[in-house]
Amino acid sequence: MGVFLQFALFPGCQEEAVRQAVEGAARNPQFTVDLDECLYSASYEGTQVLIAGELGFDALAKELSQLAQNPVMLLYLYDGDFWGYDFYGGREEDHFSTMSDYFEPISQAEKERLAGNPAALAGWFPVRDEKLLSRYLLHWSDDEEELEEAGFACSGDCAPYGDCWQAADFAAQLGFPWPFDQAMEEAGITLPPPLPTLQEILEQGIPPQSKEAAEMLGHSPLLRLPHALMPEYQLALLAEPGVVELGLMEKNPGRRASPSQGTAYL
Repeated sequence: MGVFLQFALFPGCQEEAVRQAVEGAARNPQFTVDLDECLYSASYEGTQVLIAGELGFDALAKELSQLAQNPVMLLYLYDGDFWGYDFYGGREEDHFSTMSDYFEPISQAEKERLAGNPAALAGWFPVRDEKLLSRYLLHWSDDEEELEEAGFACSGDCAPYGDCWQAADFAAQLGFPWPFDQAMEEAGITLPPPLPTLQEILEQGIPPQSKEAAEMLGHSPLLRLPHALMPEYQLALLAEPGVVELGLMEKNPGRRASPSQGTAYL
């Protein structure tokens, strides 16, 4: 069985208000919410909650928004096959699914409803680049080879197209990095493997140029000069005392810092 999981983003909302909204939704017989297993994480951008129980989709998203009197995005992972979200913020609503026709063929109007609209999110989340968000809002093909070739939506992501954990990368772009790794591991849920640290990448000695360019090294003295792409040159720079103190060698390109930490993303 794949992963069935849902988590909600409450931008600009305090944790106490979020808890009250989730508890209120749990009292509604329409939804199945295990309050004892829900997890909360507050940050500069608001509050994020991992909601244990049956997936509630757009009905639960709307209920949470009304109870909290706050915009809410409810993201879901369905059976490890696809991900999507339902968003409510005042009169604004937006919906997205990577496989909107997963269960059965749907109309063109329904496909458009589930296509996602970054512009509808820009006023509620710290969205600086709507085109960047649109890279995630693509319908997945049934062709696995095509998905593998598509790669990642953005550099530094942990999950590529075709992997439902891309939902966490998308949430991070909205200012809500994934904070629940430990709980998922304890529950036996497989997470995407962590990306290597900068030191591990550089130690691989990946060639900085194509084979054709390498063959030209004997013909052009300029190409023999060290440049920023050479691992040896990067390692030498990173070995400088001031740089070592920053601990850059141990940074993981896929691990985004929480805005509440006041550090830049790497």
